[in-house]
Amino acid sequence: MIQGGFDMTKKIKTEEVDRISDLPELIVHHIFLFLSFKEIVQTCVLSKRWEKAWHSHPVLEFDGTIFGRDLWDPYPYNYVKLKEIQNRRLKLFNCLEQILRIRHCREMTSITKFTLEVDIYNDVEFVPFVERCICYALGSNVKKLKLKFGFWHGLFNLPQIVLCAKSVVVLKLRNCYLKLPRSNMNLSSLKKLSLWNVYADDRVIENIVGGIPLIEEMSFRDCKGLRSLDLFGLDRLVDISLVHDFELKRVSIKALNLHSFEIFAPMKLYEINLDYCKSLKRLSLGATSIKDEWLCCLVSKLPLLECLGIGSCDCLESVKISCPTLKTLRISECSKLVELKIDTPNLSVLHYWGDMISFSSNAFALSDIDIKLIPIKFDSEWYIKYIELVAQLHHFSESLVLNVNSGEEVIVPKNLRHTLSSPLSSGKHLFIEFNKEPSTLQVSNIVDGLLWILPHTKNASIISSLIYSFQFSYKKDIVYEGKTACCCKSLPISCWQHCIKEVTLEKVFRRRRLKSLDAIEKSLRNRNRHCKDLVSMKKFTIVMKLLEDQEFAPFVDRCVSYAIGCNVKKLRLDFGLDYNDDEDEGDREKRWYNLPPMVLCAKSLEVLKLGRCKFSYKKPLVYEGEASSCFKSHPISCWQHCIEEVELQIRNSDRNNIKGCSLKGAEFLEKIDGLCSLRSMMKSA
Repeated sequence: MIQGGFDMTKKIKTEEVDRISDLPELIVHHIFLFLSFKEIVQTCVLSKRWEKAWHSHPVLEFDGTIFGRDLWDPYPYNYVKLKEIQNRRLKLFNCLEQILRIRHCREMTSITKFTLEVDIYNDVEFVPFVERCICYALGSNVKKLKLKFGFWHGLFNLPQIVLCAKSVVVLKLRNCYLKLPRSNMNLSSLKKLSLWNVYADDRVIENIVGGIPLIEEMSFRDCKGLRSLDLFGLDRLVDISLVHDFELKRVSIKALNLHSFEIFAPMKLYEINLDYCKSLKRLSLGATSIKDEWLCCLVSKLPLLECLGIGSCDCLESVKISCPTLKTLRISECSKLVELKIDTPNLSVLHYWGDMISFSSNAFALSDIDIKLIPIKFDSEWYIKYIELVAQLHHFSESLVLNVNSGEEVIVPKNLRHTLSSPLSSGKHLFIEFNKEPSTLQVSNIVDGLLWILPHTKNASIISSLIYSFQFSYKKDIVYEGKTACCCKSLPISCWQHCIKEVTLEKVFRRRRLKSLDAIEKSLRNRNRHCKDLVSMKKFTIVMKLLEDQEFAPFVDRCVSYAIGCNVKKLRLDFGLDYNDDEDEGDREKRWYNLPPMVLCAKSLEVLKLGRCKFSYKKPLVYEGEASSCFKSHPISCWQHCIEEVELQIRNSDRNNIKGCSLKGAEFLEKIDGLCSLRSMMKSA
């Protein structure tokens, strides 16, 4: 319909498209939570409704995105530059203060969260600016208050009004100096308190504790001045964390509902009293000078304890734990520990990290065992204890994880194999996880070592940057019947060399890396499927080293195809991050990426950058008159009809698929190095 020369249908259609202005205010506030402060302010230009929503937004975060490097004092000293920066800072202070003042004047607008993260400046206006901002926030009944100051110029003197704020529910302070206020501290609504690199002496903490009846969580980290911590009368307290409070000497807690307690590295600590914490379920003790008897006595007084962590407690020598409710036990780097006796029938998770120990347990419910041995030296005595330990642990669980550094930990010397029997005969799954990448020559020795320890295991995994998964099947009975070779007569069961039937090896990506690649591909796939007709991709870049795994090639191929499907204009593929000038020429030639032909067919491309890429062809370069008419005018065949479609993964033609590769009999051990070798999987063009 046309009225007065104007098309009213176009006006209605234009108004219907502007839906962003019709969003409810609560939705707009939720969108603001995902934006930085600067980005939120920029949304005011969208419409008057968004500007109004910004002025009523209950969350204000003045963080590092505002106080950037451009506000730092110049170095070396430059008076003109310094004055310019100081004026810029002053304008910013006034602007931020005005934002808070407007909200403070509007009694209907309360602040649920206020964050101030700023370096301490030497400006005269800085301290008054911070104090006024805090006053405005508290005047607006702020619920969550976080104050973090830079530590280069010392600690910031916290205004005393903060410790008397009745509206604050969550208080986080960092790099502050706390003084005893003239009036009593009253944080009557506080439920969570976090102090990090804060100076507060015993009297200040005592006054704070006396004014927080509703407190539920407390955290002290790198606090100075705190020597004695007494907590009592806090019926709602459930979680306490004390980390790197090096001056702390004494801790006494009487909290009947406390569920979790963590303490780490109080070097001068000589007393911990948790006898009245009968509801404690999680206990973590790190770098403390606790004794064997004290630990045994404490655990016996905690009837609900489920998780116990002990780390770097160098005074422990013989640990005895008796707790019927304990489900998880973690012990790490206790240098003098030689014996571990646990009476924990319901224990399901056991993690140990340290040197060889004597171990005994009745934990028949164990389902997760993770052992990382850190031997001082390898000798016959160490291997004998190692065999005994593995035998004990594997009786409790069908799977066992051994974390190793070099691999020597699992390779029992052959002279000991002639005098000792294999400790296990019915193991089902053994995981060996390397902290460092194993060399090619170690793989076969490691498999041989684990098959001596578990002669008839069905599954085993060697985990490094890649995961080698083995499945074994056997052709003889496990019980020795006198029919095996002489090498097996000293063993209670037949050795694996004479009863192995088939071995299946699968080499796959490290799961964590594969998961991240899947997420990237999913994002590209969704964009290609839903947006290719609406939005074109301006730029797509892959810069990484050439990964040698069967999952990597299809991943890159699919990502490139999705980008081309979105009409990408700028494409960069660079696989030269692992380039090494010291490499042999032969190895260097193998580290090239075979470019998919689809890249050379992409009509949308305006810019193409390639690094460490190559092309291969399936037809002779010299024109023979046999190809289609499109290149009769050329002396050689055009690339469209002779480019070869190749997978990105580089592999030997006789080892196309490691998955499902089967070898008969004991001969698999001779070829396993070739199968697991990364370099042998690569084929030079």
